[in-house]
Amino acid sequence: MNLFERWLTLWVLLCIAAGIVLGQALPGPVRALGAMEVARVNLPVAGLMSDRPAAEVNRALGGLNAAARELGSPLNSPFMTLSFVSLPSIPEAGLTDKGLVDVRARKLITVLI
Repeated sequence: MNLFERWLTLWVLLCIAAGIVLGQALPGPVRALGAMEVARVNLPVAGLMSDRPAAEVNRALGGLNAAARELGSPLNSPFMTLSFVSLPSIPEAGLTDKGLVDVRARKLITVLI
């Protein structure tokens, strides 16, 4: 395990802290980035589920898919496609809470460049 991997948690925390400091020090650019939002689906329950009615979430997901198509995605439902990427049972590779996994070799794939 190299230095970056060994201290990854620290690097993530430092990036979060830097983001908070920049947001406080330079609120204008942060607001400008926020204004660039084109679609949103709120998932307040663990970032995976919504407490809103299914019809409301489905409408928001439709808007999200439309925004992705406007930005050039060739997929009909790119976010549902991404949700299946996380299943470790899909052959070749999967995304789990431990990282990217080579399912056939049953080992983690280093994604650092």
